[in-house]
Amino acid sequence: FRCDFCDTIQYVGRHQRHKPPQRVLQELEVLYRLGYRSVFLADDNLTAHKARARQLLTALAEWNESASSGRVHFSTQISLDAGGRPALLELCARAGLSEAFVGIETPNIDSLRASHKPQNLLDDPVRSVERFVEQGVGVIAGMMVGFDQDGPDIFERQYEFAMQSPLPSLSFNALNAPPTTPLYDRLLQEGRLVNDEDAAGPVTPWWTNMQPQQMSREELEQGIRQLVTRLYQPAAFQQRMLRFIELYPDTGPEPRATGVPRREVNLQGMSVVRALARLGPEEQGMMTRLSAAARAKPGTQRHLFANLFRYMQIRSIYRDTMG
Repeated sequence: FRCDFCDTIQYVGRHQRHKPPQRVLQELEVLYRLGYRSVFLADDNLTAHKARARQLLTALAEWNESASSGRVHFSTQISLDAGGRPALLELCARAGLSEAFVGIETPNIDSLRASHKPQNLLDDPVRSVERFVEQGVGVIAGMMVGFDQDGPDIFERQYEFAMQSPLPSLSFNALNAPPTTPLYDRLLQEGRLVNDEDAAGPVTPWWTNMQPQQMSREELEQGIRQLVTRLYQPAAFQQRMLRFIELYPDTGPEPRATGVPRREVNLQGMSVVRALARLGPEEQGMMTRLSAAARAKPGTQRHLFANLFRYMQIRSIYRDTMG
C-alpha cells in the first residue's frame, strides 16, 4: 500500500519476496524440537498476496494438525481488508494464527483518505474486526492520533470506536513522520517538522516529530494520555475483553502441549499478570469476572492471559496519569 506515513515501502520497496512454504516448515521443525509453541511470522502483511498466503496457510494448517506434541500458535501482521474475506480468515485460524497486529489507525475517514489508506475504507472497521474474532483470530489494533484532519474531538471519537469493538488491546501513538516518507517531505516543505531533544525517535507513545495542524503538540500529548487512561480503566477494559470472549468461537479446551521447557520469561509473565489483582478492588473484580468468562470458553484463556499482560504493560507506561 501507499500509506504516506509508512517507511517500510521506502526501505524495502513494494516488490514482495516470498519464502517457499517448505522452507518455512523446515524452520518450524527446528523451533518445534526446541520446545517453542508460539511463533511470530515476520511479515508486514501476511495476506497481501492472497494466492501465496493461501499456499502458506494451507501448508501451516496441515503441519499443525499433524503436530504430535501440541499445536503452535502463530501471530503476524495483517491489513484490515482481510476482514472482508471470511474464508481467508477461516484458513488463518485453521493454520494456527491466533493473533494479528492490524493497522486500523483511526475512525476518521478523512484522515484515512488523506494518508492514502483506502484499504481501511472498504467496510465498517468494527464489523471487520468482529469477523477476525468470530473466526478465532484476535486483533491488536494499531491506532494513531494527530492527522491534519483530526480536530479536538478525535479523542472522543477514538474512545467511542474502541468501546464498540472487541479490541482488548490497542496500541495508541501520535502520528510521526519518519524520514524518507511522503509525509516527512511534505511537512519539511511546510516547516512543520520539530527538532528537539527527542528528535532521534519517539520514546513514548505520545511523542511526535511534527506540529499537528489543529492542535498543539501539548494538546496532542495530553489527549492521548487521557484517552488511554480511560480505555484502560478496569471497567472499560473488561467490557472490551468480554465482548471478545462473546464473539470468539467455542473451540473447546486446547490439547496440552508436551516437550515445552519451563522458561524464566514465562514464569515472569505469569507473576506480572497475578500482580494485577493486587492493584485494587476494581482490578480484582475485573480479574474474577474475566477469568470466569474465559473458563466457560477455554479457547479464549490464552488470549485473556496475553491481553492481561499487555494491560499491565500499558498501566506501567501510563502510571503517572492513571494513579
